[in-house]
Amino acid sequence: MHLTIPRIGSHMTRIVTAIGLVAGALVIAAPAAQAVKVSSVSAGAVHACVRTTAGVAKCWGFNAVGMVGDGTKIDRLQPRTVRGLKAGVQDVQAVWDHSCAVTNAGGVKCWGHNGDGELGDGSLIKRVTPVDVQGLNSGVQQVTLGFDSGCALKNTGAVWCWGYNGNGQLGTGDRHPTRVPTDTGLSGITQISAGWDHTCGVTNGGGVKCWGQGKHGEIGDGAKSDRLSPTDVTGLGGTVDEISAGFDHTCALMTAGTVKCWGNNTTGELGDGTTTDSTHPVAVSGLSGLHRSPPVSTTPARSPTRERRSAGARTSLVSSGTEQPRAGARR
Repeated sequence: MHLTIPRIGSHMTRIVTAIGLVAGALVIAAPAAQAVKVSSVSAGAVHACVRTTAGVAKCWGFNAVGMVGDGTKIDRLQPRTVRGLKAGVQDVQAVWDHSCAVTNAGGVKCWGHNGDGELGDGSLIKRVTPVDVQGLNSGVQQVTLGFDSGCALKNTGAVWCWGYNGNGQLGTGDRHPTRVPTDTGLSGITQISAGWDHTCGVTNGGGVKCWGQGKHGEIGDGAKSDRLSPTDVTGLGGTVDEISAGFDHTCALMTAGTVKCWGNNTTGELGDGTTTDSTHPVAVSGLSGLHRSPPVSTTPARSPTRERRSAGARTSLVSSGTEQPRAGARR
């Protein structure tokens, strides 16, 4: 069954929100005596967040479901300090309509929409201020967010995920959503990245494993099928330093300094000079001598102008084999 859900806000609302995101960035960067120094930034679809050098989390933009985290549902045209995160923040991530932060203690806190358990607090309640992700009070080094899911990389190299799982993006071997973190069974992972409905991780041997939606080849195992458990990417032709998962494609920074991508290539997102999808890694043309540096984070927010990037109700196959809408479908 398909549901048609109106997009978030009117056209004018989206324009005003976009202006707000730009205005917020300008305010932070303004060369004033009290200017805030920023160490990292993460842009969602209609809001954005930063971590300051003092360890403060600040967000701004569209706020109808509380993803700014200031205790309100009022759109913010300038950065606002996230309630309860005035210090001690290691990283902050923004996605479609929720946000998460990793604390210096290695805990994870999330806020915003929660229709599929993407906040990981055991409920489906929207939160306008941060709540603890259950079981992740310490020992986490990185968090990455999908459309309505999340994964945490622990200091041990294990990966735990939560939220929507209709395409297997939690890597738990099934399609069942979970409101609290669940162990993927992975070990020896050094970095993770969540796309819209798939997730990938770099192994300590320089390989890559991906799981979740694979209809465009974004898993990279030579097929166009969902993978419910972590699956090796084949044909990399070398070791990987960093992975980045997009809407329905994936790219890897190779140790050799090149970039390889795979998945959907309708608008040239693989960078190989074609518009042909690829189920295995292909080299991005003209890139060499690249090296990993501290990231400026963005999430896979995509244009609403094409059907596959629609902001309507999301659907996917569940274990029964029938196509159903997500429990938390909105926009």
